[in-house]
Amino acid sequence: MTGVAKQWFDSVRNAVGHQSWAFWKSLIEQKYGTINWRKRMMRLFDQDKFVPGAVPASVWVTTQYKRITACEPATSSEMIIFKLLSKMDKDMILQNTPS
Repeated sequence: MTGVAKQWFDSVRNAVGHQSWAFWKSLIEQKYGTINWRKRMMRLFDQDKFVPGAVPASVWVTTQYKRITACEPATSSEMIIFKLLSKMDKDMILQNTPS
């Protein structure tokens, strides 16, 4: 953690002491889970298209997965896969489909 997020974390930790992950997750969602933050995450998702070789596929998929689940936590696994595939070039998907 760096910058403003680190300062926020340090100040809260000094005030409340060590807490469970559930406590911190709730506070993080309250602080950063605003509508503007969600719009920004979805805009980043919409703008990011998979380009083979630009970044490892696992890194790209993980980043996109986190964006989807952060903005839409109730999204089914099937819908997440559909959204991820929609960000890939159709020719690339067909090349990697087993016969």
